[in-house]
Amino acid sequence: MALKLYGLLISPPVRAVTLCAKALKLDLELVKIDFIKGDHLKEEFLKKNPTHTVPVLIDNDFILYDSHAIMGYLVDKYGKDDSLYPKNDYAKKALINQSLHFDSSILWPSVKPITRPLVTQGIKPSQEKLDALKKVVGYLNRILTDNKTKYLAGDNVTIADYSIAMSVTSVEVFFSYDDFPSVKTYVENIRKLPYFHVIEEGLNQQKSRILARLNERSPQHEVPVLEDDDGFILTDSHAIMIYLVEKYGKDDSLYPRKDVKQTAIINHKLYFDCSTLFIRVKSITKPMVLYGVIPSKEKLDDLKEALELLNTFLEKSKTKFVAGNSLTIADFSIMTSVGFADNVVHFADYPQVKAYMERMEKLPCYGIKENIDVYRVLKPVRLIILHLPDIKEGFLVLMAPKLYGVLASPPVRAVLLCANELGLDLELIPVDLANQEHLKEDFLKKNPQHTIPVLEEEDGFIVSDSHAIMAYLVGRYAKNDSLYPKEDCRQRATIDHKLYFDTGILFARGLAILKPLFYFGIKPSEDALNNLKEAFSILEKIFELSGSDYIAGDNLSIADFSILTTVTTWNNLVPYADYPRIKAYIERLEKLPYYKINVEGLDLFRQLYESKI
Repeated sequence: MALKLYGLLISPPVRAVTLCAKALKLDLELVKIDFIKGDHLKEEFLKKNPTHTVPVLIDNDFILYDSHAIMGYLVDKYGKDDSLYPKNDYAKKALINQSLHFDSSILWPSVKPITRPLVTQGIKPSQEKLDALKKVVGYLNRILTDNKTKYLAGDNVTIADYSIAMSVTSVEVFFSYDDFPSVKTYVENIRKLPYFHVIEEGLNQQKSRILARLNERSPQHEVPVLEDDDGFILTDSHAIMIYLVEKYGKDDSLYPRKDVKQTAIINHKLYFDCSTLFIRVKSITKPMVLYGVIPSKEKLDDLKEALELLNTFLEKSKTKFVAGNSLTIADFSIMTSVGFADNVVHFADYPQVKAYMERMEKLPCYGIKENIDVYRVLKPVRLIILHLPDIKEGFLVLMAPKLYGVLASPPVRAVLLCANELGLDLELIPVDLANQEHLKEDFLKKNPQHTIPVLEEEDGFIVSDSHAIMAYLVGRYAKNDSLYPKEDCRQRATIDHKLYFDTGILFARGLAILKPLFYFGIKPSEDALNNLKEAFSILEKIFELSGSDYIAGDNLSIADFSILTTVTTWNNLVPYADYPRIKAYIERLEKLPYYKINVEGLDLFRQLYESKI
C-alpha cells in the first residue's frame, strides 16, 4: 500500500518531505488538502492531526505529522542506507538535528508570518518582519560560511537541507541572494539535485501567488477590485456598484441620481450592510475559514442582532426591497451578506428577512450566488447623492435640521464639520448614551440601530449614519458639489471608497477596542491594537500612493471629515505622529476655520477615555 501524504506542494514542509521521499525512491500518494474549503478543519482530518497543519503521513495504520519528524521516520524505516540521517554517527546526527531545530524554531517562524498572511489574506509583510527574516538569513549565511561544507552537515545532502532549502526558497523574493553569498551557493547546490524538479511546480506556484499578492491593486488587500478599460481602478463593492450604475446604467433606477431622499435611504442601507451586517458576518466567518476558530456566543448574538435590525427595517418600511419598492444596489449587498450569514445564523428565523430573501431568489440574476466567489466579495463603502434645485435666499425659510448625538463622537463631529463647510446650521440634540437614551423607544423609532448621529428634517425625513448624512446634506444644501461631485462619477467613487474604508476598517477597528472598554472595562488587547495599527498603515499607504493633499484627491471632500475625526480620536490608542503622511494630513486639516469643533469634541472624548483607562 502506497504511503499517503496529506498536503499541497505549495507548502514548503510538504515539498521538503517530497524531496526526501524522492531521494529514497519512495512513492507517495499526495492527498490534497484544500485550506480554502477548510479541509484541514474537518473532523476526519483533525483525527489525523489535531493541530490541523500539513504535511501528515499515513503508513498503513501509523499516522505522523510535522515534516521534520516525517523525514526522520522515512529514512529510518525505508532508507537503503542512513546517509540522509545517520543512526550511529552521533556527531553528524547532532548537526543535522541542530539544523532541523534551527529551521523549526528560528527560520520557519520568520518565514510563516510573512507568507501565510500574504497568500491567504493579502496582508503585506511589515518592514519589521522583513528585517527579521533578513537577520535570520544572515545567521544561515554565517553558519554556511563557517562550516566550509557544501551542505549544512557536511558534503552530503541530509534531511536538514530539504527543510532549510524549502524554507529559504519560499521567501527568496523578499531578499537578494547577492547579500548572502554562502546562502546563494548553497541554494544553487540544492537546485542541482537530480530530483529537485519534483517540487519545482509547487515552488513556482507559491512564488506566483506571493508576487500576485504583492502587486495587488488595493492597499486594503481586499476584493473586489474593478479595473476599467482605460486603467481606472476602484475597490470596495459598494463604491464599485455605484460607479457601474452611473457610468454604464441605461437608467438610474438602481441608484437614482436626482432623488436625494431615495439616494440617502439607499446609502443608509449600504452603510448598515458595511458597518453592521457584513462586518459581523465577517468577524465570524473569516476566523472560521482561515483558522478554524469557533465563533463565540457573543459574536453569534451580535449577528442575530444585526438580522433582527434588518427584520425591523423591513417590517417598518413595508416595502418589497430594502430601500423601497424598487430594486437597488443596496439589495445586492444585503442579499449576499444575509445569504452568507445563513451559514451560521439562519435567516428563516426572521420572518421579514425570510420573505425578503424569497423575493430576491426570484431575481434572474440570483443564480450567480451558486458561485462561491460571490460570497468572497467582502467589504463595502459608501454612496452618491443627487441634486435638488437651489432655493434662493429669502424664498423659503426652513427650520435647522436636528442632529441627534454627542460631540465626543467622531461621526457626529464629522457631520458638524461638513455642515460648517456648507454654512448650514444644525440643531444638536444631546443623546445621553450613559443613561441609554439611544435604547428608548422614541429614539429607536428614528434609528433601530440605536447609533448616532441621526439627522431629522423639518418634514420628518430621517437618515442615520454620518457618511450617508453628509452626502445628503451636500446634495440638498450645498451651493456647489465640490465636497461630493454629482457628475464626476470617478471622483465620487474615490470618495465613496474612502468613506467605506473609514466605516468598515478605520472606525470599526477603533470601536472594537473602545466599546468593550467603555461598557465593560475590558482593556484593549495587543491583537486589537495591532489591528488598528494595521488600519493606520493602510491609510499611510493610501496617502503614499496618491501623493495628494486630501484623502480623495487635491480637494477637500466629505471623506476628509470622516477620516479626520476618526484618526484624531483614535490617536488616544495609536499615535498618528508615528505615520508621517497621516501627521502631515492632519496638520493641513487643522487649519480649517471651523476645526475648533473637532478640538472641543476631542477634549470631551479624552476626558471620558482617561476615566475608563
